Amino acid sequence: MKEKQELKILLIDDHNLILDAYKNVLSKLEGIKISIDIANNCDVAWEKIVSSNYDIVLLDINFPVYDESKILSGEDLASKLRHDFPKIKIIILTLLEDTFRLYNILKIINPDGFLLKGETNSKELLKCFESIIDSNNYYSLGRKR
Repeated sequence: MKEKQELKILLIDDHNLILDAYKNVLSKLEGIKISIDIANNCDVAWEKIVSSNYDIVLLDINFPVYDESKILSGEDLASKLRHDFPKIKIIILTLLEDTFRLYNILKIINPDGFLLKGETNSKELLKCFESIIDSNNYYSLGRKR
């Protein structure tokens, strides 16, 4: 990262405390000017995605299902995002441990980054973003601390 980059990032999680933590960690990215938006459900996230020009979207997979929701999960949102906005980098951060479902997410969505919440700390989240910004993929699946 030689020149100062400007990035627009959307953080999607249904827990406000987690969103605040992500924002705090990402504020430590060096040499990069970032603009961060947040969404706490899939429908709001999709509205923001279609009306803005994001470089990176970080999202959780599990969301509560709302009766009037058009997008039922982070998985649905990521698939739609990958299809409709293929240039946006997708980072998935999840608590899921179901190997079959994780395999399908990786195969179908093909995220640029993938982190397991139970195995990720702030240092690794920064490392993931730095890797994605440098046009490399980052997967922490199966790593042990």
